[in-house]
Amino acid sequence: MRYQLAPTSLNVVTQDQLMQKAHEFADVEVCGVITRTNDIVMIANVSPEPEKYFQMAQEDWFALSRSHSPNDILGIFHTHPSQASFPSVLDVEALHEGSYLLPHWKYWIVTKQGVFEWEFDYDPAVL
Repeated sequence: MRYQLAPTSLNVVTQDQLMQKAHEFADVEVCGVITRTNDIVMIANVSPEPEKYFQMAQEDWFALSRSHSPNDILGIFHTHPSQASFPSVLDVEALHEGSYLLPHWKYWIVTKQGVFEWEFDYDPAVL
């Protein structure tokens, strides 16, 4: 899977709210989705090592699926306490497995300094 940085499609208010989450939870990764109305829906990170990676809680995904259709979701985000603005190897592997991202969804990494939107090439032959 190949990826590249893209111009962010989020409005400034939503970007500021996401960066506030990165400040508020500075030592762990937090995650969630952004709806097409720019609402932030937090999803619990149930990773055994939340300071290193995220794992979205299944029960939160089920609740989200009852309240929103996939077309209501603009994309997913998670923070990087390390302040790295690019996807980690674990991030790319999780996306390649199809665990969190539908092809029409966007993907953001949030740090204290900014919100970074990434585009992925979904060629299954490339990881």
